[in-house]
Amino acid sequence: MLNTTLRQIEILKTLPRFPRRIAVTGILARLREAGHDVTVRTVQRDLLTLSEVFSITGDEQKPQGWSWAGDPIQIPALDPQAALALTLAHSFLSPLMPKATLSALEPHFEAAQAVLNASPRLGRWTNKVRVLPRGFHLNPPKIDEEVQNVVYEALFHERQLRIHYCRKGETEAKE
Repeated sequence: MLNTTLRQIEILKTLPRFPRRIAVTGILARLREAGHDVTVRTVQRDLLTLSEVFSITGDEQKPQGWSWAGDPIQIPALDPQAALALTLAHSFLSPLMPKATLSALEPHFEAAQAVLNASPRLGRWTNKVRVLPRGFHLNPPKIDEEVQNVVYEALFHERQLRIHYCRKGETEAKE
């Protein structure tokens, strides 16, 4: 019974949020990496059982893909300290993260904010502290969001970029 429960928890952790999806073979590979010796049919049965209790769905494509239809559950549930850390990370690290990463983490950020809202002391922490720069406050340059996304994707996939740019006040592009 414990092995089944652990396997099903691992399946739930594997599922992406809709519209992303994962096929049974992908789930099976991740389960095997985690040390579960199971068959495709066992994974299919587990998915059907879990879909009766949780908001997960399979699509009608071939091969069938599975995803969270609603917000995923937090395993383990966030405590107020972890929620504060996640909220601060969101505040300060958002400009450094690829847009896809921020989108994937959004349910976690929302859950962290809900936990903080329910915590009387830690919920007000972000209103009590500030990080101030040591020197002059510089206005960040305006960066085209599409260009930034391309650069972040290249960094994420460890690809090189050839970029042509113009310095402020110049008309000739440099590589």
